[in-house]
Amino acid sequence: DCQLYIGNDLTIDLRNKNILNELEKKHKITVGRLNTCDFIVPEFHDQVSRRHLLIEKDDNDIIVTDLSSTNGTNVVPKRKIKPFYGDLSMLSFKQGNIGDCYLLSTIYAMSQNPVGLRYLENMVRVDNDGNYIVKFHNNSEISIAPDELDGQIDNKGNKKYSVSGDLGIKAIERAYGKMLKDNSWWGNNTGTIVVLDRGGFSDESLYQMTGLYSKSTNIKKDNIFRILYDIEQTGGNRNHILTCSTPSNGKYNGYVDPDHEFIENHAYAVKYINSKTRTIGIINPHNTKKTHSISWDDFAKYFDYLHDANTQFIV
Repeated sequence: DCQLYIGNDLTIDLRNKNILNELEKKHKITVGRLNTCDFIVPEFHDQVSRRHLLIEKDDNDIIVTDLSSTNGTNVVPKRKIKPFYGDLSMLSFKQGNIGDCYLLSTIYAMSQNPVGLRYLENMVRVDNDGNYIVKFHNNSEISIAPDELDGQIDNKGNKKYSVSGDLGIKAIERAYGKMLKDNSWWGNNTGTIVVLDRGGFSDESLYQMTGLYSKSTNIKKDNIFRILYDIEQTGGNRNHILTCSTPSNGKYNGYVDPDHEFIENHAYAVKYINSKTRTIGIINPHNTKKTHSISWDDFAKYFDYLHDANTQFIV
């Protein structure tokens, strides 16, 4: 009944049945970034050492040994378990192989805005049984068990991996899929990952989670330079939740730009807008630790829609 908190970058829930089943089979599990580890952590988690820790089953006990890692391993007991650790405004994660960029870019954009941040902080809690309880706008609470956080097999037999990062983000992702499944005309026999994988829109996911409306701008048709200037002058990310997307017809082998920075038919979050340098910071949910800074001209050239939820009048 505990979590392992590694450095300040990764949380492992030892109540996860997938981990416990692996322990039953092997009795020892190594965790780290090396391919030879039993539990391989993606390179994205730079706080995790190549061979970070060992988890052993000894009769009815589980023993965790830190393998002289650089950033250490902390045990979080059940009474102190929470979905997020650290400053949520510094949220970082990496999209798995589920096609839900529209949802994850929205979550990151929310974390950059005080109102959105408040929604995220109140969206997930851990109950007395250790389940993650997620509450979206105008929807009933959705319970996510620890072993549901790893992803699932889709209806074609493919393994779909959840987002990497805080377990609260994984819980939101899985709960959103459950909500879509329950409200979907595809029927309850469709897996939650399959429903998420069908794609969606950032403005719709923001509304479903928070009840906040976004204004959608067609970048090719509207005066995007004036719009970017106005957003910055009214507070930028302090007062706006901003996402954007690329068109589906990339001209450069699946990318919309010759430098292969921006994938076609993909959703992104906006980190900042700067009218003095006429640049805009773009965050790809594939790795939120990296900010792509591009000119307004290139933004108008490569992107097709900007979604803006203005929160400046929300107390």
